[in-house]
Amino acid sequence: TLQYADVELRSNQKFLQNLIDLNPACLRFCSKELLYDHEFNLKALQQNSLSQDHIDPSLWHDTSFVLKALAVSETVLEKVAIELPELMGDIDFAFQALQICGKALEFLSEDVKEDVNLVTVALEDEPQALAFASSSLQDNHRLVLNALKKDGSVLSHAGESIKDNVAMVIEATKATPCAFQFASERIRKDQDVVWNLLKISPEVLAFSLLAGDGNFVLSAAIHYEAAVQYAAEAGSGRECKKSDLISVSQVWQHGGTVHCAMLLSLDIFTNFCIFQSFHIKNVLFWWSF
Repeated sequence: TLQYADVELRSNQKFLQNLIDLNPACLRFCSKELLYDHEFNLKALQQNSLSQDHIDPSLWHDTSFVLKALAVSETVLEKVAIELPELMGDIDFAFQALQICGKALEFLSEDVKEDVNLVTVALEDEPQALAFASSSLQDNHRLVLNALKKDGSVLSHAGESIKDNVAMVIEATKATPCAFQFASERIRKDQDVVWNLLKISPEVLAFSLLAGDGNFVLSAAIHYEAAVQYAAEAGSGRECKKSDLISVSQVWQHGGTVHCAMLLSLDIFTNFCIFQSFHIKNVLFWWSF
């Protein structure tokens, strides 16, 4: 019904802003003066992201407006790609857009996604934009390394050669310990790699393929007591053998806590506690955790 309202009312910005919250479609019926007004439409977009579907199409052909809108909402290029698809491959526009919002790479052309210089610009703003780069650039070690140092979880978007590169995985894990889960299977079960990374964060054990290896877990517990909790969370840390009792005994000798016993089966834990002269009540208390 706004289209039938008085021009003065359809020119009242405060009134329209209240309507935008309820129904952004009202933008279609505002006065001609406001219909093409950059600032008014940008405020509407900031107020309600759904406004982009109701902004006059002519504004999406104005690159200056598009760049301003991109600073407000990173999804506007999805709309522009429909209204003006050829703009998505314009190098100059892409450069400016990626400086404002790295994630804009998602909506740009394949040629842009293969341009190492433009992708570098995108990653400087948002490392996670690697997800939208071409597969060849996702395997570019120099390009990806810079992104990994800022956000290790970018490893999830990297190429297989990078996920299987020890140096790259170490850099990713230094920045973000949980990034280790994205490393190759070969690396996640490499005892030397996992052991060295435990120095950075015991959390690495939870993302390795060694959490169920009794000997490795118990050795880790001796040097990195906090690693025990991640082995337990992994769900397979209790698969230790009776022969591991000697290793467990070393945990106590090296100052480890009784929490380490959570790694054992109940039968082994009971036998060990008896061996260590722990009272059976202690056994039941700690096992309850």
